[in-house]
Amino acid sequence: MQRFGASQWQTCALLQLSRTVYRYESVARDQSALEMRIKEITEVRVHYGAPACT
Repeated sequence: MQRFGASQWQTCALLQLSRTVYRYESVARDQSALEMRIKEITEVRVHYGAPACT
């Protein structure tokens, strides 16, 4: 955008992209409890396959 001298609004309008989507920043969540529970289930229920555990 800066290279061409266009504003964020102009660029998003040209690409038909919401500025909210452009500015979105993902936030990683702590999934350690979920991972531990899945490991517990797979240890107890050895016959379960991947689809049943996840």
